[in-house]
Amino acid sequence: MYDIQRYFYKDEEAFYENVNGELGRRSIHNKRDKTRVNKAKEQSQQEPVPVSKVLAYINELLNFIKQNNGTSKVSRVEAIELDSRHHLILDNAIIAVDCKWTEPVYDKKLRKYIRWDSKYDVIKEVFHLTDARNLVWIKFTANGRVGVVAKSFDINFDYDTTSGELARDWDNGWDTSFVLIFPLTPDILRQYSKEDVETAIGNYLIEKKVPIIDYYSHNY
Repeated sequence: MYDIQRYFYKDEEAFYENVNGELGRRSIHNKRDKTRVNKAKEQSQQEPVPVSKVLAYINELLNFIKQNNGTSKVSRVEAIELDSRHHLILDNAIIAVDCKWTEPVYDKKLRKYIRWDSKYDVIKEVFHLTDARNLVWIKFTANGRVGVVAKSFDINFDYDTTSGELARDWDNGWDTSFVLIFPLTPDILRQYSKEDVETAIGNYLIEKKVPIIDYYSHNY
């Protein structure tokens, strides 16, 4: 058994407490609270960690989770076809290069997603996911640092989001040429939710001294 439980925690600094004692996400647009902005500035001054190491760290953690759940370590090298091109699967990861990602459509009246990029259904089938949203994905900045740790089936390179603004303002914007995708298979989610695993991945990378521009993203 591997001692991984310490990675499944929320960073208290990622939240603020309002006058009613309720916790909220820190905003980059609060003039009196520059916590997330200051953290992005700090992280942008750290040495980037190679993509290959970031990928290896996350694969390592996911394999620890699987082994603690009684599943064997994964060693997988094959291809997946997305956007009529082949992309490398390396253990628990997809290295998706030059894909075009369509935003999912949410129906507020029905309170559910009614449309999403068909590539997510391909990933779901290949990895035998129970839900197409069971993904964690990593975007990098143009300067080679991790920009954000995110989850679900909404991969994008937008700049009208918190992570997009921080990447643009502090690390030269996004590297749009690729994204790392980690499908969360049932043997990973046996004891945890996708939110739990997202949090653990971010904390694991921080422990490994990987700079993350949207430093608190994995807490939300």
